[in-house]
Amino acid sequence: MALMQPEGGTYPVVSSQISVSLIVLNWNGLHHLRRCLPSLLQQDYDGFDIVLVDNGSTDGSADYVASEYPGVRLLRAGSNLGYAGGMNLGIARTNADVVVLLNDDIIAPSCWLRELMEGLLSDARIGVAGCKLYYADGATLQHAGGFVSHPRATTGHYGYATHDEGLFDSQADVDYVTGAAMAVRRTLLEEIGDLDRGYWFYYEDVDLCYRARDAGWRVVYLPRANLIHLESASIVRNSPSYLRAIHMGRLRFILKRTTREQFVDEFLPAELAWLENDVAPPERQIVGSAYKLSILTASAVRVQYADGCARPDELQCINSGLKALWRRARALR
Repeated sequence: MALMQPEGGTYPVVSSQISVSLIVLNWNGLHHLRRCLPSLLQQDYDGFDIVLVDNGSTDGSADYVASEYPGVRLLRAGSNLGYAGGMNLGIARTNADVVVLLNDDIIAPSCWLRELMEGLLSDARIGVAGCKLYYADGATLQHAGGFVSHPRATTGHYGYATHDEGLFDSQADVDYVTGAAMAVRRTLLEEIGDLDRGYWFYYEDVDLCYRARDAGWRVVYLPRANLIHLESASIVRNSPSYLRAIHMGRLRFILKRTTREQFVDEFLPAELAWLENDVAPPERQIVGSAYKLSILTASAVRVQYADGCARPDELQCINSGLKALWRRARALR
């Protein structure tokens, strides 16, 4: 395993008046914490603390942290609050100027936090900053900023699963950055609110970044702030639980952000074409369940988030569209 160190130059001095809290979300991640926490504690950046939120682990990881890392502030949630719920708990229990949200399966080189803070503080308009993430080999890219493809609101990472050959070494404004490692200004959260707990494990980061950009903040990918992320430590990629969380998050994002016209004229035809032609039967069954559950929450989501656009006729139209997708998914089993 190799940890990438950026080349060239000396590190700038970042004001110690800016307080930073690293919030690590843990759920049964004992084997990851043995590498994650030592790497965070070795950061060559002054003035940060570590808060570990334990989401109801049953593997002894919370007790391990309490015993082996007394300098790490441990918050026991008592149950699994999901990503947004756990992170919001950590955010509420610290008053740091910057919170850095981290999965428990990351491993960071000693210069990572310094590079992250330098980039975040280089422009007062940057509200969210993300990192270059590698797989365990330290050379295969996992994330170099994120993008959302419309009208189905599917997500992707620039550079995903390619060997890092320097193509993503430039700082860039992006649609979103992954919540596996993202820095957020407190002033941004005070303006737009915390992570939306209506999501469970995916799309919370996308949602937060879109709300930040709606409010005039920048969302920036910082290539010099790089680390390793052992992806899917909590949910195995393409497993039923992964697909269920992905589709529920995607549909909530759609319900929050599309107009009636976009939903009817763009999303529904594209979703139906995907459902009929590009999805395997096991996933079709899972997404069918996601449609059904979204029918139950659609009205509440639209009323809360649609900025006055949740008219009865619109709600009826959106519910009818979701029901049509659900029926088609059932018919195609």
